[in-house]
Amino acid sequence: MGVLHWFKKQGRLPNFFIIGAQKGGTSSLHGYLQHHPNLFLSQPKELHYFDLFYDKGLNWYKEHFITKDANKVHFGESTPFYLYHPGVPHLMKDLVPNAKFIVLLRNPVERAFSQYQMEFKRGTEHLDSFEKALDAEKERLANTDDFKLAKTAVQNSEHAQHSYFSRGLYAKQIAHWFSIFQKEQFLFLKSEDFFANPKEVLIKVYQFLGVDTIYPANLKALNTGNYSPLSKEELQRYSSFFAEDHKELIKLIGEDFTWDY
Repeated sequence: MGVLHWFKKQGRLPNFFIIGAQKGGTSSLHGYLQHHPNLFLSQPKELHYFDLFYDKGLNWYKEHFITKDANKVHFGESTPFYLYHPGVPHLMKDLVPNAKFIVLLRNPVERAFSQYQMEFKRGTEHLDSFEKALDAEKERLANTDDFKLAKTAVQNSEHAQHSYFSRGLYAKQIAHWFSIFQKEQFLFLKSEDFFANPKEVLIKVYQFLGVDTIYPANLKALNTGNYSPLSKEELQRYSSFFAEDHKELIKLIGEDFTWDY
């Protein structure tokens, strides 16, 4: 009884993370994994400990991973901003060096457009077209070296809200993570595969985490947007923005991560 009381009070650190990408299906994956008997997922989903709330301290963080259920053997959180934030892997390496990381990668043009729609709906984006927002991004992010070079938890609202293009430079972000963690610690998933057939992708996740295949009762997608998609011509036009990074991405993690435009 005394040991259980101590465990309940102290909590623990997570050993796996869904680190991105934003608008890639992380809410659905987090929600599905919550229903697995051996997995404990934080509430709320996005704790932002390593990028916004590091100053709250380790005890605050551990309080999000408290359970009496002895069947819970893996503990995780899902903060998509982690993939993009340059300071996060440095902090994680010190605290959870053996963690596993799950990364969902979506067509970068569609991901950017989905982010724009979300920010516009929230009122954090005032520009009335996606193209205007893309054109403004370079200037918006110009004077943010404190974020770009961060090795600590640095807050920056421009990078959080208006990083439509730069968040889609997956190879740049992943190469940074690979410079700090081993490639074997990562599972990369194509968002489009997850949207089309969540059960097949969940099998990969369960195998990666070392748990049995036990599906949730409901596989309805979570946190989806409702807006008119880009035309094929727009997708093709904007895809050129990501062409060079995409070549590097394939070198890093393989040919499976190509997208049709």
